[in-house]
Amino acid sequence: MFVLPEEDEGLALSREEVRELRKKLQRLEELEKEHAENEEQIRKLKEQLRQAREAYRNLRASFPFLAADARTAEAVGVPSSRTFWRRTHRDRTPRKRGGQPGHKPTARPKPTPNAPPITLSLERCTYCGERLGEPLDWRSRTLVDLPPPTPLIFDVRIPRYTCPGCHERVEPESPYPAYQRYGWGLLSAVVQLRLLGLSSGKIAEWMQ
Repeated sequence: MFVLPEEDEGLALSREEVRELRKKLQRLEELEKEHAENEEQIRKLKEQLRQAREAYRNLRASFPFLAADARTAEAVGVPSSRTFWRRTHRDRTPRKRGGQPGHKPTARPKPTPNAPPITLSLERCTYCGERLGEPLDWRSRTLVDLPPPTPLIFDVRIPRYTCPGCHERVEPESPYPAYQRYGWGLLSAVVQLRLLGLSSGKIAEWMQ
C-alpha cells in the first residue's frame, strides 16, 4: 500500500502532479490485485490438471481389468494372464442346441414398432426384366435397429462472478472434462471402440 505525504511536508509538487501520482498508485494497486487473482487462478488450474492426470493414469492402469475375455484382451494388447474375467470352458455334451423334443415351443415376442414403416419398391422383374404392375400382396418384417449416431456440438456458457465479500473471481464448476473439446459420452465411446480392437486410425475415421 503506497501512501503519498501531504502537501505541507515540504514536497515541491503541484496539486496536478500529486493528483497524477495518486492515480498511478491506485492503478498500481489494482494491477497488484489482478496479479494476485491470476496467481490464484493459475494455482487452481494446476491442481485441476494434476487431478486430471492422476485420473488418466488410474484409467490406463484399469484397462487390463476391463477386458471381458481372452479375445478382447488380445485385441487391446493385454496379456491373458492379466485378464480379470476368464472365459468359461464347458464340457461338450451330446445335447443339441435349440428346442428339445417334448418341450413346448416358445418364441420371442414381436416388438411394437415405434417408427414409420419403410416401404420397398420393385419396377422390373429380377429374372427377365419385364416391367411389373401393382403388387400381388405384401409381407412385412419387424426390425430393431439403432439410429445413426449424430454428434451434438454445443457451447458451454460459464458465468464468471466477483464475490462481494472476498472480491475473488469465481465461476461454477463445469460437469465436462477440463481442457477437452469432447464430452464424456464421446470419450466413453472411444474407449469402448479401443477395447473392441479398433485402431486409432479407424476410430478417427468413425469420428469424422
